[in-house]
Amino acid sequence: GGILHQDSFLNRLRRSIEERGVKGTFRTYPFMDAQGNITWPAKFPTPESVDEERKKYDSRAAWERELQLNPIQDEEQIIKPEFILHYERLPDFSKFDFAKTFVTIDPASAKTENAHFSAVVAMTAAWDKKNMYFYVHPNPINERLDMTEMKQKAILIAKTIRPGNIAKIIVEDIGSQRWLIQEINKEGVIAEAFSYRGMDKDTKIKILGAHMQEKRVFFPQTGAEELIKQSVEYGVAKYNDLADALAMAVITASDYKRPVIPEILTFYW
Repeated sequence: GGILHQDSFLNRLRRSIEERGVKGTFRTYPFMDAQGNITWPAKFPTPESVDEERKKYDSRAAWERELQLNPIQDEEQIIKPEFILHYERLPDFSKFDFAKTFVTIDPASAKTENAHFSAVVAMTAAWDKKNMYFYVHPNPINERLDMTEMKQKAILIAKTIRPGNIAKIIVEDIGSQRWLIQEINKEGVIAEAFSYRGMDKDTKIKILGAHMQEKRVFFPQTGAEELIKQSVEYGVAKYNDLADALAMAVITASDYKRPVIPEILTFYW
């Protein structure tokens, strides 16, 4: 894997070995060493072949991260590595004033080899008296799926992600996906459309980034590496379906009208 940012899983593993005495060996093999020697000279034998490979990357930062294993960042990066916060285990949501789980689907339009991946992300929003916090569940789905597979996986997650609670499913509001919403509702699980409301993808990711910067979004220690990668590399990475699905979850939860819990007053005579 690549070293995407300073707090990536691989970098934390590296620090555990080098600084805390965890048994193991950590090695990196960048595309090119400090002297300009290519690690794979049989595939890239000439400067021209190296230049052709370099042209595949939209920015120097992307090249450094992916090929040189040097986690530098773009100046215009929306979600910065320092925004990434982790939890060791999910909190006891019963201790919050209210909690609601959402499963968001960013469906791909096709299952062909060059199509984008479908994304299914589960997240629980929890409210206390002052703030809302977002806890991303591990192991989101990022695969090429047909509509039936997508429906089955989303329903299974919604019914099992939090025992005793059925999550609400949110589907990106594209006309062809309304069939999916209807089919999920037939299975007794609430599904609704996410409307763009004039938002483009950049706007959604900026809203997600703002919540992350305010230290309200938490990721599992393991099981969300690709989601984190797509989030911090948004605008550079080829795929961003998971990041888009998480943004939909956060925006939906932010607009959610939680039930008003009446305050119990005690009178003394």
